[in-house]
Amino acid sequence: MHKIITKRLILRPPKMNDAQNLVNGLGDYEIAKFLLVPHPYNLVMAKDWLKQKIANKNIINESYFMIELKNNEFVGGIGFSEKSGKPTLSYWLMKQYWNNAYGFEAAQSIIEYFFANSKINKIFSGALHFNIASLKIQQKLGFVKLGTTSLFCPAQNKYVENIDTMLTRAIYEKVKNEIS
Repeated sequence: MHKIITKRLILRPPKMNDAQNLVNGLGDYEIAKFLLVPHPYNLVMAKDWLKQKIANKNIINESYFMIELKNNEFVGGIGFSEKSGKPTLSYWLMKQYWNNAYGFEAAQSIIEYFFANSKINKIFSGALHFNIASLKIQQKLGFVKLGTTSLFCPAQNKYVENIDTMLTRAIYEKVKNEIS
């Protein structure tokens, strides 16, 4: 796995010294309420997760990147996990980087990376129903709604409706020319 460089961002493989950045971000309730991560999120959890991602760094369906500005300032994380045999995209940003289109830029670049390095023709994703910003990113990239599921959100300590989405290679090829 290598770095992905965009106009404003660097997506790089995770390192063990990213643990505190993960705790700072994923430990923040205002971020965690949109995610399915354990809450509160601590350093032991971050280190365990990083060990797993670093070990799986050459598996495209398990690839994960840290998002940084070009000055190496930590922005968030983005990547794929294998869920029920399906590559599933997830991402999150530190609060101070919301509303700057960094999520869209990172998602577009990792989708390009995935389709260029994989024969898989579908990417799955989704967002909790009230995560409007994430759903807008997915819609702009060509993801279509598949349905809804009820998922447990640890930060909220309750089940929440999740909007399940999917992007095919064919749809993305059409959409990417419109968004470039």
